[in-house]
Amino acid sequence: MVVKRRLRNAPAWHVEPEAPGTCPLCGRELVLGESVDEHHLVPKSQGGTVKEQMHRICHRKIHATFTEKELARSYHTWQSLREHPVMVDFIEWVKDKPPEFYRRNARSSAKR
Repeated sequence: MVVKRRLRNAPAWHVEPEAPGTCPLCGRELVLGESVDEHHLVPKSQGGTVKEQMHRICHRKIHATFTEKELARSYHTWQSLREHPVMVDFIEWVKDKPPEFYRRNARSSAKR
């Protein structure tokens, strides 16, 4: 007969995810769920490995506005992203929206 044994005082394997905090782009609170994405500051295709959680709408706006090469060369910090004129207007618009808010972003005509 096979018996499963359990170690005494064994650590729990299931760990609850930490509360994500605030979006590094817009500063609004993050709520776990479909409204949160992970963003590579330097795109993976350009060699980036570091990723952070942010609102899906903010993430999509970044990729609708900038090419991957632009992100890797000029906009690989949160500060540089926040200072771009298109992103300044976007952040001003989105700051009063609820954390779960999402609307599809149109691709920038400058990126086409």
